[in-house]
Amino acid sequence: MNGPDSSFDSLPLATKQRIDDVCARFERTWAEGARPSMRELVETLPEEERPFALVELILIESEYLHKRGESLCFDDYAQLFPGYEAWLRKAFPGDRTEPSSPTPDTPPEIPDHVIIGELGRGGMGIVYSARHKPLNRIVAIKCIHPGRKADALHHQRFRQEAEAIARLRHPNIVAIYDIGEVPGGLFLALEYADGGSLRDRMNGEPLNPYLAAKLLEPIVRAVMHAHRHGVIHRDIKPANVLLTVSGDSIALENQRLPDFFARPFPLQPMEMERISLRECTPKLSDFGLARLVDYEQPGAELGMAAGTPYYMSPEQARGERDYTVEVDIWALGATLYEMLTGRPPFRGSTSRETLTKILFEEPVPPRALNPQVPPALEAICLKCLRKDPEQRYSTARDLAQELNTFLTEPSAPPPASFSWAVGAGIGVALSVGIGLLLLGLVWLLR
Repeated sequence: MNGPDSSFDSLPLATKQRIDDVCARFERTWAEGARPSMRELVETLPEEERPFALVELILIESEYLHKRGESLCFDDYAQLFPGYEAWLRKAFPGDRTEPSSPTPDTPPEIPDHVIIGELGRGGMGIVYSARHKPLNRIVAIKCIHPGRKADALHHQRFRQEAEAIARLRHPNIVAIYDIGEVPGGLFLALEYADGGSLRDRMNGEPLNPYLAAKLLEPIVRAVMHAHRHGVIHRDIKPANVLLTVSGDSIALENQRLPDFFARPFPLQPMEMERISLRECTPKLSDFGLARLVDYEQPGAELGMAAGTPYYMSPEQARGERDYTVEVDIWALGATLYEMLTGRPPFRGSTSRETLTKILFEEPVPPRALNPQVPPALEAICLKCLRKDPEQRYSTARDLAQELNTFLTEPSAPPPASFSWAVGAGIGVALSVGIGLLLLGLVWLLR
């Protein structure tokens, strides 16, 4: 068994999938309002995998306890899992001789910044809104999650994220202002997006197809810019598309907008139900998994399935090492698919099931779920989701050009990929029809 200094990301793909399944069951029980038994779930795994799962489960549990105003106690877990003390300390920040919470209520002290409130958190980081005192402007501060502060790989990723964003200068990419160090970790000062994320605005509902194309096209151009500068994002999804509102459009002239500098706290994204998505500028964010083409990939990342399962390409799902820009083309297609249908193209009850669907199933054509989707836009979406990378758009520029053609010439014939999309749709329709016919025959023979 690897020692406590080993990273979860260094594990084989099959091991990570088993741990992900346990974590998904654990989090699902929490989401349903019950507190799951961590011990029972951990014991379903092989002994050598249990320490890694234990650290992940504690980080999940800390999130739900934090929402209930409760905190974790190191001693409680040490008694429940004797012999795992060295591993448990990975989930508890600060002085390891004293029990403390991995999600403290007190935000970090950032030089020259005043923290206003928490905007969100994920497995690797926590994002706060803050005021930069020297320039008196609102920024987003991203800090390493307390439970990850001792993980050298996450420190490396944080620095790599900063370098990736610093290479880029594009109106549809969130800008970076600074990187610094605070006790126990690093922080990034980033451009603040006052409109929240695209995922939050969609809320599981499809968008108007033309609005979806209009919002995605500048993101595709941002990806094209990133690729030109040697940056592959690897984690494009609606949650990583942030929205900003300029406040200077005609549609907003008669609406009172919040004054950030008159409200010391809490600063949250604007009440976006009052603002049309048409008035928002999309910006690509979160380059935490970005791969720099001229940067040697850490050994711990070789063979790992980096990304978010719903939006991972088949080559990412297989943990391949030598994938290229085509993984971002796939993720852009998966994002467009969700914008058109309200759901990702592949969704299983566990991460493992989702990855299996990505590898071996074809997506249901968007028009089968939303008949309002124009055939040309469906064809563009499905071409991005081809299993074979060589059958997708070869560059983000090609994808941007077809989206632009769709937006400027909506009556133009579908692109060449339309026949493939129609074939896929006919295949699904035939499968459904044959299934209904067989059911009818069975009913008649009863």
